[in-house]
Amino acid sequence: MGLRQVVAAPFKRAGASTVSESEFVVAISLHRDWFTPAQAKRVLELAEKQGLIERSEEEVTATFEPASVEVPAGFVPAEDVLSQPSVFEGILNALLAAGHDKRSTVAAINRRQQELGITLEAAAALHASENDVEVDNEIQEAARALRKAGTGD
Repeated sequence: MGLRQVVAAPFKRAGASTVSESEFVVAISLHRDWFTPAQAKRVLELAEKQGLIERSEEEVTATFEPASVEVPAGFVPAEDVLSQPSVFEGILNALLAAGHDKRSTVAAINRRQQELGITLEAAAALHASENDVEVDNEIQEAARALRKAGTGD
């Protein structure tokens, strides 16, 4: 959940679901000191690719409810957050490869997540399953990550 927490932080700081791109970069690079400005721009690219944000001109809009994401005091993202393959991204890519529209698919997944109060990955897997898109490898990866998180390894 590291990337989602990183992405939520600037929106939570601003108390809004839309911020300027420069405000986003400053929030996670200068205010939080998590990344360099160049890395912060990479976070924007990854977040957009994973459907966490939408970008238009100089604005960044969260596609999820930032207030619902906990960013604990002292939170520091994992070092590999910029290179870490995402389960969500794998599932989304499988859905896109099966011919689903990205915008409506991400919106449907986000709605399902909100309705059921489940993780983004679980909502994506459920959506894929309901649409007969095979994502067993991604589901197994999510299960491994959950087990690892549960054991603190």
